[in-house]
Amino acid sequence: MNPLAAAFAAWTVLRSPRRGRDALEQLQQRKLRRVVRHAARYVPYYRRLFDGAGLDPESTRLPQDLLRLPVTTKRDLLDAGGDAFSTFYRPAELVTHRTTGSTGEPMTMRFDRDFERMRRLAFLRALLAAGYRPGERMLMLKPGDAGRASRWTGIQTVRFDESPRDLLSRIAQFQPQVLYGWVTPIRELALHVRNSGGRVEGLRAVITTAEALDRPTRELFAATFGADVYDVYGLTEMGTIAWECSRHAGLHLSEDIALIDGVESGRESAMIMTSLELTAMPLIRYQTGDVAVAPDAEPCACGRVFHRIPQVSGRMVDCLPLSGGGLLSPYSVTLALESIPGLARFQVVQEQTGALLVRYQSSADAAAMHVPDAIRSALGALVGDDTGIEVRREDSINPPAGRKFRVVESRFRPPGAAS
Repeated sequence: MNPLAAAFAAWTVLRSPRRGRDALEQLQQRKLRRVVRHAARYVPYYRRLFDGAGLDPESTRLPQDLLRLPVTTKRDLLDAGGDAFSTFYRPAELVTHRTTGSTGEPMTMRFDRDFERMRRLAFLRALLAAGYRPGERMLMLKPGDAGRASRWTGIQTVRFDESPRDLLSRIAQFQPQVLYGWVTPIRELALHVRNSGGRVEGLRAVITTAEALDRPTRELFAATFGADVYDVYGLTEMGTIAWECSRHAGLHLSEDIALIDGVESGRESAMIMTSLELTAMPLIRYQTGDVAVAPDAEPCACGRVFHRIPQVSGRMVDCLPLSGGGLLSPYSVTLALESIPGLARFQVVQEQTGALLVRYQSSADAAAMHVPDAIRSALGALVGDDTGIEVRREDSINPPAGRKFRVVESRFRPPGAAS
């Protein structure tokens, strides 16, 4: 991409959230036609899907046209092997990424260079919405080795599994204005600061990603660091998909780079997404495995036109099968428990139907004495009397090193269920 084209791409991505809905929908349609035609011509897996659905790629112009296609899962793409990649590109032209495999099935992705640039721009847009400005100091807690601070961006990367004491020392030396990373290591840092009587000066924003951010943890970060707290949702497969603005009224969906057709207004649904940018390995009606709730499509007070979701509720595999039939969503669980006084953090684990384990950490105030009864009462109202609820207080409920924390984790798979 030449410098002029790169500048135009940056201008388009940064401007898109504030264009009118009509202009956004026209942009979506142009990008959708390009992606569908490319997939039909160069990607054997999607060519078979189009033929099987009787869908003419040349006449596919609107998002609703895609509803005739079956949903594509990660398992489908793994089974397709090389047929899921575009034959238009030479392997040397592509960038390879590997998904985290949080469902037990990591997948290799191939991105073209233009998509990589768009991916970085979409991430920058989310950072800007959280108050970051290029050149300011930002400390990023990430898997992998630490890196040097970039002079242009002001970003310093450190390993997310460093001890809280070492992280606090790095913050004192680097003096960042923005802290970015997984929820769990930032939470451990906040607890260390609070319990040791230390202080973090100069932070304006804490930006979390990768793990669910519940209300008590958000409040802990705000109180400990004296900073605004923002949440960002992204996928290795597609980049930054949803992000919070300064109004803190939900996460804006990146509607200019992905179509979300599985989230219905006012109710919880599986997120089914189509990338409007990725051609080296197209993702059309791709089931992300996540569950989200969408509000009514009211304009945000910030002036951005992108629709918003309250939060990403959790993984589809972590919906809890109930003894009497049906599923209980992670969102319903967190909504019921997160406002209990004295409850600092919790995790609901299901090993089998009819039994739930609630692991929790409590605060030191008097309200914590009543936490177990409050948990049983709130959760019992959701699952009924035929489900046993074990409540266990623990000093730490952190996941093993390198694993993401899941507020609701179902380890039970009914016979015949997908793994």
